[in-house]
Amino acid sequence: GLGFQGCKHREYQMQLSQPLSEHVRLDTSIGYAKGKLQWGEFSQEVSMYEWSLVPRYQLSQRLSFGLGFVSQSQVNFKTSQGVVIDLPRNTEWLASSRLQGLAENHFWELKVSSQKWQESDNSGTWFERGQADNKINLLYQGFF
Repeated sequence: GLGFQGCKHREYQMQLSQPLSEHVRLDTSIGYAKGKLQWGEFSQEVSMYEWSLVPRYQLSQRLSFGLGFVSQSQVNFKTSQGVVIDLPRNTEWLASSRLQGLAENHFWELKVSSQKWQESDNSGTWFERGQADNKINLLYQGFF
């Protein structure tokens, strides 16, 4: 969990990697995130669930390539003023390449993805209209 004065955030994720053959494995994850912001009488709470499925092909000992899918539940948002907002669920398609990092359980990942929210209001904001958020990410990740 992560916490600052008046703010707490907890995120849980279980990741599994199942070998299917010598060069192919299936990476899956299930996650839950919850946050709370407290300013005296004013408070906000947010929570959501997520799962992913990414088949990955091992091109060499250090390099792999994956194509996959991530699904996120509606984000439940509550305030102390009684306002409840359920942000729409979203799905993300992705392609990623991973290169081994500085340690055995570390890697560099270059990911190209397209995330789209369930349409909830065709005259609302860009995610309420169901428009896609296309992006390229470069990250370094390590497991301890």
